[in-house]
This record gives sequence, C-alpha cells and structure tokens, in this order.
Amino acid sequence: MDNQYVYTQRDLLKGKEKYQYSQYYGRSFLKTYYKQRQDFLDNLPLGTEITFDVSGNTFSFLENFIGHWADIDVVPDEGIALLLKKFEVTKRIYDRVDPNFNPKENALSDNPNLYALFSYCCYLAYKRTGHLSFLNGLIKSNDIITSQNQFHNINIKMLREVISKEISCVKELDE
Repeated sequence: MDNQYVYTQRDLLKGKEKYQYSQYYGRSFLKTYYKQRQDFLDNLPLGTEITFDVSGNTFSFLENFIGHWADIDVVPDEGIALLLKKFEVTKRIYDRVDPNFNPKENALSDNPNLYALFSYCCYLAYKRTGHLSFLNGLIKSNDIITSQNQFHNINIKMLREVISKEISCVKELDE
C-alpha cells in the first residue's frame, strides 16, 4: 500500500469517490488515515467561526437537527437517516432539496460548509445511536472536506471540530 490516504488525493467536490471494492490494508491504512487527518488539521489556516450564507433548505434542516439535540432523550429522526442514505448513493449534499432530499433544479453541492454541518450531524447521530452508518457518513463527508485546498469562506472553527471529533470516534473503535 502507498503511504498516502488514497481517498483525498483529488478534489472530491469535482470528482466523486465511490469507495467500491476498496481493499483492506489493515494497520497501515489506519496510520495513513490518521496522518492525513492530522496533517489537514495542522495545515488549516488560522480562522474563526464565520457566518456563511444560508441559502437552501438543507442548511436549515441540518441546523434544526443540531438544535434538537439539546434534549438528551432525542433520537435521530428518519430525516437524517434519509439524508445519509442519499449521500451514500450520490456522495453529495445539495443545498436545495425536496422532502425526500432529491436535489431541486439548480441545486448546488459544492459548499464545504454544508458538508461540515452534515458531518457534525452524523457525529451527533453516531454518538447517540452507535450506528456505524453515521460514522461512515462522517468519514466520507470529511474525506470531501479534506480533499480541498482552498479555505476561503469556510468556517475553520467548525472544520477543526468535525475533523477532531471524527478522529476521536475512529480512535475509540481502534482501541
């Protein structure tokens, strides 16, 4: 196996990674994964939380989902599971969607902030349920984020948080 984490070698907002027939490389794969994520964090520019243009109903859905997690007894609704399912098929999160999370006409899927927000929702759902499908969504969404080279108009604070939380979850499983 190459000493590089292969899933972020190209811009995943421009070309999708299908992950089909991925080989298992054992511990060496985990080492490259940890290194790639840590290098990403180390190379992020200094930044603060920014307010980004919330255009589209997907932002509202994800923010609403996060807002309902204050109640410890809340379990993930079917909406986040459906959005995860759509993401698994398309490897995209669209800013404007219909009630079944199908993209509306002229919907965009290139906003890294949207993927970071989705990642955070996947993290919350994984921590609440323990369902590995949410961790898988978190990792794949973060693959898209960490394949980026430009970080203007991106909420750096949120990026650091979701990548750090992902690493923490993987380490818990790795122990």
